[in-house]
Amino acid sequence: MEHPNSATAAHRDAAQRDAARRDASAAGADAPRRLNLGVLAHVDAGKTSLTEALLHAGGAIDRIGRVDAGTTQTDTLALERQRGITIRSAVAAFRVGDVAVNLVDTPGHPDFIAEVDRSLVVLDGAVLVLSAVEGVQAQTVVLYRALRRLGVPVAMFINKIDRRGAAPARVLDEIRYRLSPAVVPLGRVREPGTAKAEALPLDRDDPAVAEDMTAQLAAHDDELLEEWITERRPVGRRHLHTALGRLTRSGTVHPVVFGSARTGVGVGQLIETVVRLLPPPAGDPAAPLSAQIFKVERSSGGGRQCTVRMRAGVLRVRDRVPLGGGRSATVTDLQVYEPGGPVRRDRAVAGQIARVRGLDGARIGDCIGDWTGNRSGAWPEAATQSTPRVPDLAARTALPVPDHAAQTVPPVPDCTAESAQSAQSAPPEQSALPAPGFETRVVARDPARQGDLHRALTELADIDPLIAIRPDRGAVRISIYGEVQQQVLAQTLATEFGIDTDFRDTTVMCVERPSSTGSAVLRMGDPGHLHRFTLGVRVEPAAPGSGVELVIAAERSGLPLHVYATMDGFRAALSDHIAEPLSSGPHGWPVTDLRITVTDSGYPPAGPRAVDVRHTTEQVVREAVRRAGTTVCEPVDRFTVEIPADTLSAVLGLLARHGAVPDAPRTGDRLTVVTGTVRTAAVSTLRAALHGTTHGQGVLESALDHYA
Repeated sequence: MEHPNSATAAHRDAAQRDAARRDASAAGADAPRRLNLGVLAHVDAGKTSLTEALLHAGGAIDRIGRVDAGTTQTDTLALERQRGITIRSAVAAFRVGDVAVNLVDTPGHPDFIAEVDRSLVVLDGAVLVLSAVEGVQAQTVVLYRALRRLGVPVAMFINKIDRRGAAPARVLDEIRYRLSPAVVPLGRVREPGTAKAEALPLDRDDPAVAEDMTAQLAAHDDELLEEWITERRPVGRRHLHTALGRLTRSGTVHPVVFGSARTGVGVGQLIETVVRLLPPPAGDPAAPLSAQIFKVERSSGGGRQCTVRMRAGVLRVRDRVPLGGGRSATVTDLQVYEPGGPVRRDRAVAGQIARVRGLDGARIGDCIGDWTGNRSGAWPEAATQSTPRVPDLAARTALPVPDHAAQTVPPVPDCTAESAQSAQSAPPEQSALPAPGFETRVVARDPARQGDLHRALTELADIDPLIAIRPDRGAVRISIYGEVQQQVLAQTLATEFGIDTDFRDTTVMCVERPSSTGSAVLRMGDPGHLHRFTLGVRVEPAAPGSGVELVIAAERSGLPLHVYATMDGFRAALSDHIAEPLSSGPHGWPVTDLRITVTDSGYPPAGPRAVDVRHTTEQVVREAVRRAGTTVCEPVDRFTVEIPADTLSAVLGLLARHGAVPDAPRTGDRLTVVTGTVRTAAVSTLRAALHGTTHGQGVLESALDHYA
């Protein structure tokens, strides 16, 4: 006989399939094409101004806001308005003909590169903004490489052509040299650097223009090349447009538009370019639900408000949806981004971005629904958590792990379901974010609110996998990327939780290594030892980068195997128990690169409880580490510096002053690349100094290499 629950589940699934078919039928009648478009730039290249100009030209806002006046549509945080920079990703919508555009405004400051990367995975395409005066800058290179790594199609907008010193032709040459030679200018500039600057679209009916564009595209398209050679003339306007769209969507070429976001010049052509060339094929509302959470905020009621990119299927109010890792939640409210702002709807369909409430267990990066077709296979429960720059002690027992293993966090998952891959393909690679390199103590100004502060930070860490906290003698230590992020965190604690805080003792994240051998033992009946278990351990140094090795050398007869069933079970339990005392050594940093040997073990006839083993292990290991003594080791990064060749001498001097150890430079005709190692603590000041030394052209990338 069929179980009643099975019948109920089958009935529910059938009802959901029928609803999906109805949604698909209704959506198919007049559903617009959808484009989720990112806008990215180096700080001050005009990204937020361009976002305002696009929204105004698209009819979403009546007046263009100004960054310096704090009246922009997407920069809503007080600190964003105060500093004139974008800190949190924001979404705004407009519509052009049959294309519904969700504009995702992303941060440009290096402190928020994690926020940028997590937004990129939900995009169908991006506009990379460059200044016609400053040209290709350091963060421009970093952002372009991130877009290419994730397979996001890129169009480029050379902004500020009306500013004094604008040189669009020079910037185009820099793009070809430093970013990609596969760029296709769609216009030219008349009187650059003056108030009369104009951006003139190229006339593709002009034989010379058609010939030049055909040559550019044929270099990347064998079919087009064959036709061009066979016909002995440039292909027609329509064929050129089709080829340009195909090559742009595949990321093979990048169209370039010139203009000025401040005056609106070129903005219309940019809109026409992105809506014609970038939209992917429509998603399938009838497919199984597949979506991704890329932003989580606290709502006014204290719950979580998630910003979700729909990839396939339909999400409805009152749907109970899986979040991965055995978690699930029920949608209680849903708002879809439309021109004018989010609008409450009863459902969201493939391609849309929605704000969803009710997903109170959700975290940034979570996948909703069915992602069985994901290229990377099933997602583990902690797939979106950051890997700290310190070793994961519990996970490395008896496994040699290189010192550089913690240099990046795990990939942000691509939640595209198998049924949606053909409709809205996801990026071919995953995002690898650098882990935060600094740690700071956070203290409530009112000592009575220290407990509230810990709970608030715990909640923020539960929302965002890149936030890691740990207790520290009446305070809380939290990992951060930089000073600006610290200020944002302070403002969040003040405005959302009502807690005023101070940040103290900001430092790089170090580790401790044993200085010598230390032993400790706790026996049943020892004064103050109330647990029914005897344990002795010896702690000794191990090779740098080896992690934590656990050796069980005690007599087997004294091991409580009846509690854990097997030796492997006992070993796994001890591995969990030693993680806590090793998380904070005598100097307050995690302890690594050591061998822990269990030398003695015993229990009474009644046998120990698991809690007795845990508490005894924690006390004995902590004491053994104290007796061994530890040495604090600072992190050292491996860096790559890309600089103009004529600045090499000055940069080598700069590296020397910051204690860097460079390898032999590799010099080209314009650029020189220098690799080497430098203390992580010096990277921030080195990056700031590099900007001035190289006139804003130097690019510094670094990742944790080892501890010393």
